[in-house]
Amino acid sequence: MLVRLGFASIIWLDTDIILVDEALAVGDYRFQTKCFKKFEELKEIGKTILYVSHDIDSVRRFCTRAIWLDNGKIIANGDVATVTSKYIESCVNPGNKAYSQKQRLTGALNHYGNHIGAIKNISIPKNGEFYLHENVRITVDVYISDDISLDSLGVSIALKDKFGLDLIVFQTDEPLHYGTNQINFCFENRLNSGKYTIAAGLENKNSLPITYYEYIEGAAEIKSIAPPQTFGLISAPCKIYVR
Repeated sequence: MLVRLGFASIIWLDTDIILVDEALAVGDYRFQTKCFKKFEELKEIGKTILYVSHDIDSVRRFCTRAIWLDNGKIIANGDVATVTSKYIESCVNPGNKAYSQKQRLTGALNHYGNHIGAIKNISIPKNGEFYLHENVRITVDVYISDDISLDSLGVSIALKDKFGLDLIVFQTDEPLHYGTNQINFCFENRLNSGKYTIAAGLENKNSLPITYYEYIEGAAEIKSIAPPQTFGLISAPCKIYVR
């Protein structure tokens, strides 16, 4: 209640800059929703909000610029997607820089791991354009060398929105083998109109958090085309009965 009272007092002050330090972490979902709605109102009238948080999803959803601080030092400063992606890399791939900048995939938002090059290709037919409810196939070609343990090894793809938030994630269940593996992710497109990025990863599924032999964020892009009268991000099946 003290946090709620403090937050309510601050947002009604006539000030140009508002600093919010992890205040939303202690609130329930309803409280957080109200806060973000108020944030948007303050942004529209030109207020500057410094939002301090470890919650990557909320930072990506709310902020227009990000600064990554570690022990008082600026590690990265720039657009939200790039900075938060580098922060996530540090969490899931700490201290592992066993690759050169030249090995990174050109055009990818971020690309890291200790087996860069294992993911050989990511292909999407039709130039990546699909209508709502159309079948989609995303093919990932992976080469697994014998210095990678097959235990708990998997390949995943994630469909992300413009903020970098995971909308849909698919992971392999069948065992992989050494040498070349071709994985076809086939699904019905339920994304409403917009452009979405694809992240692909060769991962150890049993580690917490998941660690990656290779992870490519922004590896590809798809465009979904839906009728005008569709709302939200995802068109999920629903049976509606009126009596």
